[in-house]
Amino acid sequence: MKKSIILSFLIVLVGALAACKKENQCVNQHQTESIRLLFGHFYGECEGPNCIRIFKLQGNQLSEDTLDKYPTRQSFYSGNFINLSSDKYEKAKALRISFPVELLHEPKTVIGWPDVTDGGGLYIEYENNGVHKFWLIDQAKENVPTKYHSFHDQVNQIISQL
Repeated sequence: MKKSIILSFLIVLVGALAACKKENQCVNQHQTESIRLLFGHFYGECEGPNCIRIFKLQGNQLSEDTLDKYPTRQSFYSGNFINLSSDKYEKAKALRISFPVELLHEPKTVIGWPDVTDGGGLYIEYENNGVHKFWLIDQAKENVPTKYHSFHDQVNQIISQL
């Protein structure tokens, strides 16, 4: 009886550890459902409907902003969001799991020089359990710490699929 309990515990522990990509980056999938995540890109010297695209993941829904306002360094993004299909939600929901926990400890809200050289930027906003933060991140990865590169790539890839 004790052996089976210990074996079950070890199996659960190994499974949980295998789900983590890096130390301090493990997020329980059930915990991610409560995370509200806004993400998108912005380009100042640009014309057309794809210059500013901001999305919101909340619960089991993905929505897109229709106002296309340029994000500011001073405040959280405030938009008018319309719900998208469950198909698009399925493409984007992995962002909550791959969100780099280190970002929550980042002392700056601006990382790199987003859109200073007309190269654009990413907008990321995180809200969960009383923690509410946002970041403007340079699209030029050489101006962004390598620990965020994978998430940076994933955000851009998902936006291109939406």
